[in-house]
Amino acid sequence: VAGLLSLRLYSPFISGWVISSHFDARRHMAGSVNKVILVGNLGRDPEMRSMQSGDRVANLSVATSESWRDRQSGERREKTEWHRVVIFDQKLVEIAEKYLQKGSKVYLEGQLQTRKWSDQSGQEKYTTEVVLQRFG
Repeated sequence: VAGLLSLRLYSPFISGWVISSHFDARRHMAGSVNKVILVGNLGRDPEMRSMQSGDRVANLSVATSESWRDRQSGERREKTEWHRVVIFDQKLVEIAEKYLQKGSKVYLEGQLQTRKWSDQSGQEKYTTEVVLQRFG
């Protein structure tokens, strides 16, 4: 479901991903899927802003990390990716503002969207974000 935000404080419910070899995408998927799932930590407090309509928007910066052991040196390595997340659903915006803060562990489901905007000099820029439109 697009726009689902689960605000469970993290519990170790994910032990790994299971991919079924019995799933035939050609039979079960008539269209395409744009779904992003992130389990990570907020890098800063949610940034809240208001639109001209009066609706509020929450912007999150979410870090996800993967770690591995370097085969040659045996050293542990880690790579962190930062994700821009935008929440439009008013209920979720309220929840994010009330309960989330820098360091919070979050589970997010949304859609990947790229939008175009112009900077102060009029130059076109692009940004890709995980967008949560609606709850449930």
